[in-house]
Amino acid sequence: MVDKEYAAAAKVIDLLLEEKEHAEGRNLYERREARRLTRTLALEGPRALRGSQFQELMSAFVMLASQRGTSRQDEALSAFVTVLEQAWAASTRRAVTELLARIRRTRDYAAALHKDPVDPKFPQLDPPRPHIRPRPGGHPVDGR
Repeated sequence: MVDKEYAAAAKVIDLLLEEKEHAEGRNLYERREARRLTRTLALEGPRALRGSQFQELMSAFVMLASQRGTSRQDEALSAFVTVLEQAWAASTRRAVTELLARIRRTRDYAAALHKDPVDPKFPQLDPPRPHIRPRPGGHPVDGR
C-alpha cells in the first residue's frame, strides 16, 4: 500500500519538476533522482514545514491536479502557488527548502496541466460502468 502523502509528493515531482527538467534536456529518472526528491519531500517535508503547512501544500497540489478541465483551475493554480510560496519561506530544512525553490520555478508547468487536458495519443478512460463488477480473481463480470 502506498502512503497518500508519498503518492502526492511523487506526483508533484512527476507532473511539475520532471516536466521542466525534461524540457531542459535533463532526466530525473537517471540515477533515481526523482525517487530521491520524492523521498525528500514526503519524508522531510512534514518536519521542515511546521503545523499543517505540509498537509496544506499537498492538499493544494491535489486540488490543482484534480481541477483539470474545470472552471476552477485558475483558482486552484493561484492557491497552489500561494501555499508553495509560504512553504518555501517557512521551510526549516535545507534539502526541503532547495527542493521547494526548484518547484517554485515550475509555475508555467503547473499552469500547463490545464492547457491540454486530453492528449490524443492517450485519451482519458471512460469511467467504470456500474454494471461491471470485479469477481474473485480480479476479472470483470458483466452484471447485466
